Amino acid sequence: SALRANNALIKFIDGAFSGQDVIATWSTTNAITIPRTQTRTLNALIASKTGALTGTYIYNDPNQLYASTTGILGGVVLQKSGEVRGYYTAGTGSGQMLMLPNRDQTPAPVTIISPKSKSVSEDGATYKIYVTASEPWSVVNPYSWVVIFPTSGTGNAELVATVTGNSSNLRREANITIAGINHHIEQDWNSQGGGSGVTIAPLVGYASVGGGSYQVTITGYNNMNAGDFFSPVPWVTITPDLQSATVVVADWGFWNSGYTPRTTVVKIAGVNHTVIQDWK
Repeated sequence: SALRANNALIKFIDGAFSGQDVIATWSTTNAITIPRTQTRTLNALIASKTGALTGTYIYNDPNQLYASTTGILGGVVLQKSGEVRGYYTAGTGSGQMLMLPNRDQTPAPVTIISPKSKSVSEDGATYKIYVTASEPWSVVNPYSWVVIFPTSGTGNAELVATVTGNSSNLRREANITIAGINHHIEQDWNSQGGGSGVTIAPLVGYASVGGGSYQVTITGYNNMNAGDFFSPVPWVTITPDLQSATVVVADWGFWNSGYTPRTTVVKIAGVNHTVIQDWK
């Protein structure tokens, strides 16, 4: 069975990891690994001469803000049964560990995000990131110029990523962790060297499934051109002013009846503003 992926079942009998069955691959090089997810990481090796197993198992608990617990594994191969038995230590405690053939061929948890990278123009962009996951996940995003929504979940999900415009003369990059996997963003620089001087805040607005309204503050805008305040969709309307604008989402009953968040980009004082509405 060492030639197949997901061929081993690791059981933690007691201790900190009690009840956590892990599907692993025992490779022909005697390496023991599991598919990396945000909640679990395991790397172990069996010595060819002695049959001794050593390794590390890390569990990140989604119920405790992904707090990590590290277990140090130790065991030995029982040649006649094809099993590995041993113990592990985690913190100040310990427990028993048992590795058996995965006879039921239970699939291992897997996490995939798509795309893993995105190139964005200086004007910014809104796009979707698809998460395929069998375990809880979260988003770690330290960048103010990138918004990811939603920021956590369980199982498969469709995320909306919004990259705001880049008015500087430098390219910028972001590395955002989604479900334990890196998502890389590269954004071009403002080749015109500055922009109009008009700014709005916030650049991204949110509304519940039933809609609502909020204010956007405008700075440096001295005109009142109709084309500078524009919504391409009927479920967002804008009431303009020289210093502010009221954004009304899902007006006249256009509430979000879909099963995913919806988003659009409107113009406020000629500047792109992203609207994200939650789903039911």
